[in-house]
Amino acid sequence: MERIQKRHTSAGGHSSMYNSSNVLEDRDKAGKKENEDEEVEEGEEGEEKEEKEKEEVEEEEEEEEEEEEEEEEEEEEEEEEEMEEEEEEGEKEEEEEGEEKKKKKNNNNKKKKKKRKKKKKKKKMKEKKKKKKKKKNNNNNNKKKKWKKKKKKKKKKKKKKWKEKKKKKWKKKKKKERKMKKKQSKKKNKKKKEKKKKKKWKKKRKRWKKKGKKKKKKKGKRKKEKKKKKRKKKMQ
Repeated sequence: MERIQKRHTSAGGHSSMYNSSNVLEDRDKAGKKENEDEEVEEGEEGEEKEEKEKEEVEEEEEEEEEEEEEEEEEEEEEEEEEMEEEEEEGEKEEEEEGEEKKKKKNNNNKKKKKKRKKKKKKKKMKEKKKKKKKKKNNNNNNKKKKWKKKKKKKKKKKKKKWKEKKKKKWKKKKKKERKMKKKQSKKKNKKKKEKKKKKKWKKKRKRWKKKGKKKKKKKGKRKKEKKKKKRKKKMQ
């Protein structure tokens, strides 16, 4: 019996065949899991690359617009400075040349003021546009963040589902293996019991045969003694 147990069990109490198959299964699981993780990571990397490229293009466009706006502002400032210089020159000329020139300059100044007002209005509109664009970009960034969060959650959920599925499959397999082991051990125990019964029966048979022979011998002895006694009586 000890020999049978040693052959069928290892130090942990499980069969060596079962341990090796278990190890292979674990390796397969790990390999599949790694492949799936790699596919998911590659997909994510591709999406992140596209997003980065989009963001870079948007940033470049924004920088170009900002540079154009700065150039326009500088031009406007230069024009304003020129106008102020002209005004100062005009005032000097008015004093020197008289009222006619004064009127002309006033008209020019009025025109220039109008022009300045127009430019200020334009500047305000540009700033408004800039703020609007900034707000839009912030909203887009927030949307992207939300989308990334959602994606992460989805991925986590998917992974959890996959793990649960694998766990169920594994439990099912283990249950099946346990059933099979139980069946096999039952079979073995049945065979052992039958063997023991046969052995016992053989021993009993041997005993009965021995007893039978002894009884026959005793019977024969008694008969012979009786005959002897009868003969002696007759002789007397």
